[in-house]
Amino acid sequence: LLFFGCRREDKDYLFISEWKELGFVPIQPDRPHSLSKSINGVRFDIELAFSRTPDCSRVYATDRIRERGADVSAMIYTGGHVFVAGSANKMPSDVRKSIIQVLVEHPPSPFPSPSPVVVDKEERDIGKLEAEAEAILAGMTRTKAYYVEAWS
Repeated sequence: LLFFGCRREDKDYLFISEWKELGFVPIQPDRPHSLSKSINGVRFDIELAFSRTPDCSRVYATDRIRERGADVSAMIYTGGHVFVAGSANKMPSDVRKSIIQVLVEHPPSPFPSPSPVVVDKEERDIGKLEAEAEAILAGMTRTKAYYVEAWS
């Protein structure tokens, strides 16, 4: 799962022709920002975010991360890796906050799906989940499973 964010679709969407040549197509007609391709039975998704396209609302990669929160959380809890690349300003910390948020909102279930017990969000210890999410990312950082390449 790749989250690709840039300012303007008409000027900064650097890999559009390559992704189209590789056969990535919109997941659904009403979601042109979500591309997908299956290779040997493995699904690869690309979520696009453009923050300065004229006449469009601002959408950041962090918005797409939260939209796909359950998928992001499941990938991390099953050993996925995260590579963050881009501007060194606010982006790395914003991405980290978004990942912490999705780990808190989508913790692993101790029960096989569907879960026989539904836990109300109010009953969960959010502080404990945030601390666990921070610890997960700290461990991933130590092992290079969470890596940031940022520049100014």
